[in-house]
Amino acid sequence: MITGRTSFAARGPQAGRDRRAGFTAVEMWISCGIMVVAVATTLGVMNASLRTLDGGVAANVLDARARRLVEQVAQELRQAGAATLVPPNPNASTTLAFQQNAGYVAGAVTWGPLTSYSLIAMPSGLGMPPLFECRRTSGTQAISLGGDIAPNGLAFTLTPAGLTITVTLQRTLPTGETITRTSATTVTLRN
Repeated sequence: MITGRTSFAARGPQAGRDRRAGFTAVEMWISCGIMVVAVATTLGVMNASLRTLDGGVAANVLDARARRLVEQVAQELRQAGAATLVPPNPNASTTLAFQQNAGYVAGAVTWGPLTSYSLIAMPSGLGMPPLFECRRTSGTQAISLGGDIAPNGLAFTLTPAGLTITVTLQRTLPTGETITRTSATTVTLRN
């Protein structure tokens, strides 16, 4: 028999409320606050990841440039004569001139024209980075490394094992972090 009263089970759990279904303003503000914190945390992690990625890319670019530059100089120095070096005993010199073997005449080595490599510091008032220069009798080839070469970033050192070529490149990232990369190789010179 059904009377005017219904039991709690018949009414359901919502029957006692006199309001519409939905969220209160306090509940909405709390959920918005949680969402803002979650989004801010995610963006912070992404920003840190991108900065790390930029630093890694810059380091790889500097490594590749330094290796190419060292290999370019080493390629020419492999044909150079030890007796043709100027200065004759370089010790961390930023300039080196040499002559390459041009062939043999009557069993004697004929040396070619003078080639020189040097690091040229630009006048401080110009605000330009130093240039790496290769000078040959046929002309001068100045190689701008886009400001990446360190102030003393080119060094030639004569050791008993041969001539060591060292190139140091550095770049300052927008974050203020400075990345420095060095590449070196030792070349055995001809007598």
